[in-house]
Amino acid sequence: MSTEKYRITPERYSEQLDADVEDNYDVVSPAFRPLSTEATDLRMGVASFCKAFPWHFVVDRQLELVQLGVGFMKIFGHHLNRFGREISTYFVFTRPHGVTLTFHEILKRANTPFILTLQRPYGVDKYPAEGLEMKGQMVHCPESDSILFVSSPFLNGLEGLTGRGLFISDIPLHDATRDVILVGEQARAQDDVDVNAFLDHLGQELITWACVGLLERAFRCLGNDLTAFLTTLDGVNDVVQHQSGSDTEAEFVCIATPEALELHFTTDHPSIAYLLVGSLKGIARQFYNDKADVYILPDPYNTKFF
Repeated sequence: MSTEKYRITPERYSEQLDADVEDNYDVVSPAFRPLSTEATDLRMGVASFCKAFPWHFVVDRQLELVQLGVGFMKIFGHHLNRFGREISTYFVFTRPHGVTLTFHEILKRANTPFILTLQRPYGVDKYPAEGLEMKGQMVHCPESDSILFVSSPFLNGLEGLTGRGLFISDIPLHDATRDVILVGEQARAQDDVDVNAFLDHLGQELITWACVGLLERAFRCLGNDLTAFLTTLDGVNDVVQHQSGSDTEAEFVCIATPEALELHFTTDHPSIAYLLVGSLKGIARQFYNDKADVYILPDPYNTKFF
């Protein structure tokens, strides 16, 4: 087996860029370009940054707030003039545990996720955001000798947000927290589906599907209207009961009254009752063009009897 050897020689790219490309701010040309420490060289202004990252703040060496995102401004920005800018007035450092509130100690934990809990400033009566946790990271900004905290609300659902006077729109589109909340709400909505209503609808769909094939002829042979249809089924059930020699209570009885057509039946599975209701609605609509009002009246003394 032969082996081949390769040599890779790095070269600096020195080709002159076109003038129109140089004007494009998205292109970073020549390598080894030094980073600027001038705020005026930022491609994003402070106002835009505060909107793009609503849940951030910047503190100086004295741990006083010098910049707030629009999210924090909405919560306690109007209290700054009254209570000052000290970070401990508005936040409790929940994690990491035991961190000392000094500039140097916070930087020592910069690689650790931080959880800060909003607290109610002393003397404020109503503070809906009290207890809201913010999870994020501390970033050292040497050019301004400050610390930037970029975070997201640490929530388990939409109720945790709205209960504190906030909305899903307060979380930026690029924040994964938004997707987590929406997915959670979608899963919760699926859990809240009315099973009985689903079975009712399923019964109607089953009849619609049955009408596509030869079953439609069989259904139509059972009667010219819904009353005749159910009466025929009652008779069929009696014959089956008699031929089988069963002495159990009737499973299917149809009684015509002046007010309504009563259908009594027994089942060990209550969900079958709702499936039957949907099927009867489908039969009435599909075969007899009748929008029958079909509903269930369970027997309060016997859970098997409807």
